[in-house]
Amino acid sequence: VSEPAEDAFDLIEKLVKDLLPVVDNLDRALAAAAEDDPHAAGVRLVRASLEQALAKHGVVGFSALGEKFDPAIHEALMQVPTGESPPGTVVLEHARGFKLNDRLVRPAMVGGAVQPPPAS
Repeated sequence: VSEPAEDAFDLIEKLVKDLLPVVDNLDRALAAAAEDDPHAAGVRLVRASLEQALAKHGVVGFSALGEKFDPAIHEALMQVPTGESPPGTVVLEHARGFKLNDRLVRPAMVGGAVQPPPAS
């Protein structure tokens, strides 16, 4: 008995999931680079080119920073005690989320604001 053939969407989704860590690593490289680093300009071009190629096929990244936490599209990695943002607001983003043709491929991995503990 052979396995049922995967449909094209499932194959594309697998490929996208394999490419997302590459996008994440380019983002990390840019975050660590000095603004005037000449290599950063090249990394920005590669990242933009990769995102344009993904967008041609319906893959779009989204940021969660400043949004109200939504478990349907955000994955909570940590709670961040802060009085600067209302509880439930995304204040830290470890990785952006991605959708493929409006279907969630990866949730944004985030830290959400919580009320800081009372001062003792």
